[in-house]
Amino acid sequence: MPGPISRGPEAGPKPRAAMKEPTTDATRTAPTMTTADRDEAMPAPIVSSPMAIEEGWIDYNGHLNMAYYLVAFDVGSEEAYNLLRIGRYYIGTHNHTFMNVAVHMTYQRELMQTDPYRVLTRVLDVDDKRCLMFNEMVHGEEGWLAATMETMILNVSMETRRVAAWPADIRAHLEAAKAAQAHLEWPKQAGHAIQMPPPKKA
Repeated sequence: MPGPISRGPEAGPKPRAAMKEPTTDATRTAPTMTTADRDEAMPAPIVSSPMAIEEGWIDYNGHLNMAYYLVAFDVGSEEAYNLLRIGRYYIGTHNHTFMNVAVHMTYQRELMQTDPYRVLTRVLDVDDKRCLMFNEMVHGEEGWLAATMETMILNVSMETRRVAAWPADIRAHLEAAKAAQAHLEWPKQAGHAIQMPPPKKA
């Protein structure tokens, strides 16, 4: 990846790779958050709508290419970030956004183009400027796990384009999401470094 992924006001339910429209005043304007968006209860975890795999995401092995798992996660988590109030409305409401600073993915099972999928999103932890997120990609009908993605996101002021503290109401909302999901079992894929397994004992 050339750099961190930012979620600007033009972010929507399609992969970033397909977004080649020129930037205009219209695309710089964030949509308005509705009362329904603000008042929706916090699920545990947050489950996306069913998503479809695009033909262009399939490689010569006949399955979802490893790079496009990230795109699929990005598309599938958009609803969650809107519910968490840091998605496509965030620039319009606070002139802040978030950017990813670290991503760790695991691949559990291959997905084919005909497979629908959903993304499950959790807030694992949050502090003044960061939030640790965890996503699971599951088959949209059968429910089996296809991949996981753990991300560390940073809050960014759009005025300075530098890391800044979460606005108080957003921090409180993220903390509430964390608390609502705290009863869930800690994901076994979270917090792991890539390393060789220990040698087997004789």
